[in-house]
Amino acid sequence: MLATFVVVWRESLEAVLVVAILLAYLRRIGQADKYRYIYLGVAIALAACLGFARIAAFLEGLFEGAGEEIFQASIIAVAVIVVTTMVIWMHRQAGTLRASLEDQAALAIEGGQVFSLALLAGIAVFREGAETVLFLWGLAMSGHASAGAMLGAGVAGAATAIVMGYLLFLGAAHLNLKVFFEVTAVALLLIAAGMLAQAANKLIGVGMLPPIVGQVWNSAWLLDERGPLGSLAAALLGYRSRPSLMEVAVYLLYFPPVLFLMRHAAGGKGASGRMQTR
Repeated sequence: MLATFVVVWRESLEAVLVVAILLAYLRRIGQADKYRYIYLGVAIALAACLGFARIAAFLEGLFEGAGEEIFQASIIAVAVIVVTTMVIWMHRQAGTLRASLEDQAALAIEGGQVFSLALLAGIAVFREGAETVLFLWGLAMSGHASAGAMLGAGVAGAATAIVMGYLLFLGAAHLNLKVFFEVTAVALLLIAAGMLAQAANKLIGVGMLPPIVGQVWNSAWLLDERGPLGSLAAALLGYRSRPSLMEVAVYLLYFPPVLFLMRHAAGGKGASGRMQTR
């Protein structure tokens, strides 16, 4: 449940920040009458996200048995790839996000292309919404929380992001984007590594991957993932009380290339910034 909250809060806040930055910029330059284009882009993007979720649910229903396990493992892997890519991208762009958005908004207004404002907001909201759908789908397939618990945690995460975005828009709060995204990136990457190990577990179950060693350790006596604390550790850290060597290997091998790419991205553009929506 906490994993769902973290994912939805982080992804929603990315979208909300884009909207808040654009609205604050329009207010600052006396173009508040163009708010409606931002809202239009958000509305279209949310509808597209719902459509994406419906299509995903339809596709899942086409598979059963071993095919369903393979399909679920594939979706988990895709979710991990997409979210990892966006974490790395945001690690690079966080410090210049506000300036980049304001420059694009200024060009749209100066060129009389006001519908580009809707496109800016819409792309951000759809991108984060689609990521959220994939990631939550992967979490649901991992089976660490019930649908009701995930729904409640997701609503709470989105509501928290909206409140934070509104405070930033009003100028009542400030947020160091680079620090925020670095801290939350750690949580997302740990969750992603655990999901990837779960995908490996599904493929082992249908004989597509060898376990190498069936059980590396058994720590269920200390922390069982079916219990409250164990399920929390499983969702947030990818913990398993009886993992195979393949699952452990997949989990550990996920981090070196990701950390390398993040370091490379930071080296390419090491700017940092503070968002102030006054």
